[in-house]
Amino acid sequence: LVRVRAAGHTYAVTSVVPADARGDGLTVRDPADALASLLASAGDDPLIVLADLDETGLTDLARAAPGVALVIGGAVTSPSDKPLAIGAVRVVHAANHGKVVGWWAWGADGCHYDLIADALPQQPELAAIASDHQRRLGEIALLADVLQQPAPGAAAYAGPAACTPCHAQAAQIHSASKHARAFAALEQKSHQHDPDCLRCHVTGLDRAGGFRRKQPGPALDAVTCEACHGPASLHVAAAQRGEPRRAPLIPVSAASCATCHDGENSPKFRYVDYWPRIVHGK
Repeated sequence: LVRVRAAGHTYAVTSVVPADARGDGLTVRDPADALASLLASAGDDPLIVLADLDETGLTDLARAAPGVALVIGGAVTSPSDKPLAIGAVRVVHAANHGKVVGWWAWGADGCHYDLIADALPQQPELAAIASDHQRRLGEIALLADVLQQPAPGAAAYAGPAACTPCHAQAAQIHSASKHARAFAALEQKSHQHDPDCLRCHVTGLDRAGGFRRKQPGPALDAVTCEACHGPASLHVAAAQRGEPRRAPLIPVSAASCATCHDGENSPKFRYVDYWPRIVHGK
């Protein structure tokens, strides 16, 4: 618990992680239980909780800890334009990619966010901390490194080379696109070990048979066909057998793109403008 003084007021600030958080030597309590003992320590100062929780977790925490003044989190897709009222508690979605800076005037109806553009001058001290964090990510073992095998009979990742014989035109368009160089773009920024970045720059991270940092798999170190259409081994096998009705792939729509091209990672994304750049059939 730390005290922060701003605009003539003092606030008590703490943070919580999900109950299923893991780490060597780390003991994790339920976030609501952990806060119960801190509420008394806050005294008369409003308690602000920084929470690495998803949207449901944030609202559940606010209901379970009504003595908290403000919950800011976390593992959400985009910042909220207004605080959510859960009784007397206010909940603000701040997103978690570190690409926005936001303001909320205490008690106001709305929030305001600005994207932190890459063109802004770097602060050397902060850049050094970020660089050290990326270096450490490359040295430690993460859950994203655990190799999972697909269930028997389930589709597996086949790699883009398996798609090319039947989809030459699509493969040509893909090879000239930024999707094909997505992992290389991370390497240029030394972010190739960061799971938060990898999930949108490789194929199948955290999926059975998908990309692993130490075992990249069949050319999955890019946004390949299967990043959007799903594991294709059954589809490929059916095509090789000449079956007219091949194993279906995942339907793709504008919503598919928005899983990565969200308001924080891709603020200028508009499906009607971007799709023509990679439009492809067979």
